Amino acid sequence: MHRVEELADRAAGDGPEQRIPYRCLVPLEEIIAQALGIGPNTKGVAREYERLITRYGNEFRILLDLPEEDLQRETPSRILQGIMKVRSGDLKIEPGYDGVYGKVRIPLDAKEDNQLGLF
Repeated sequence: MHRVEELADRAAGDGPEQRIPYRCLVPLEEIIAQALGIGPNTKGVAREYERLITRYGNEFRILLDLPEEDLQRETPSRILQGIMKVRSGDLKIEPGYDGVYGKVRIPLDAKEDNQLGLF
């Protein structure tokens, strides 16, 4: 038996009960970009990001804490849909390989009211 196994205080795969659960997040700028169908480093994304941050506070509050009903008031529907899909973990993840980054896609419904896409 290995010394590490002798010293282990739990079975393999078990974690401490008091462990804080983890959350997978996608940056708000990436959600906005996918919802608008434009690149994440564009002026349109930056403008919408600043508008949401100014209205609701910080990015973590928007992505994790605010109730959907509060976000509905001033968040375009496709962006709201993206936020809610990230919260629920409804993501399509293409793993990376050999120096190629993986990709995270949010499966959004067909474009409805994308009036921000003109930015």
